Amino acid sequence: MRFGFMEDFRNPVQWRRPFPAFYEQILKQIKRGEELGYDNIWLTEHHFTEDGYNPALMTTAAAVAMRTSTIRIGTFIIILPFQHPLLLAEEVANVDILSNGRFDLGVGQGYAHYEFETFNMNRSERGMRTREGIRIVERLLTEDEVTVDGKFTKLTKARLTPKAVQTPRPPIWIGARGPKAITRAAEMGYHLMATLGPDPAPLYLETLAKSGYDPEDFNIAQLRMVY
Repeated sequence: MRFGFMEDFRNPVQWRRPFPAFYEQILKQIKRGEELGYDNIWLTEHHFTEDGYNPALMTTAAAVAMRTSTIRIGTFIIILPFQHPLLLAEEVANVDILSNGRFDLGVGQGYAHYEFETFNMNRSERGMRTREGIRIVERLLTEDEVTVDGKFTKLTKARLTPKAVQTPRPPIWIGARGPKAITRAAEMGYHLMATLGPDPAPLYLETLAKSGYDPEDFNIAQLRMVY
């Protein structure tokens, strides 16, 4: 079992500090977590919030990479429908290089109505966008040249240069809550990110085995509140 912690970079209005100083304090806290022996620092995303909830995870991950040396850096989660798969794959490779192979990519489909409304995006398509997008990201990280004629993304002879440090690619995680999403994550062969609620492990591990995967090769990250 490994232990990590999450940072959302919220800066509430009633206690607001200047953002440069506030970000510096959080980065120091992450460095202290590394010194204390934590295994992972997870970054989490939302948009258009009053408290400044971190909207730019890959930029932040790059900053964390430059301030740390051993702790693994991951996204819990990037809202994939809001990302172009090619640009995200390039950022993943970049952060993996800056961290010397310490990056984990966690993605999810999102849920907040106001975010999809502001992006002028059909919320009902978020699952399809996530499934298509993550496969494209995976191909870009592992193949030399990628052409895609998808429903939401079209690419012609796309090449990812430079490549990520980790081979064949950085670990990919899928955020899931309900049984259908948990089953889909296992069927696609990705690690599982779970939040508060019933234990997803039995269904996830069972589906991995049914899908021809060895459950021993996969991990489950469970978010828990600690006071």
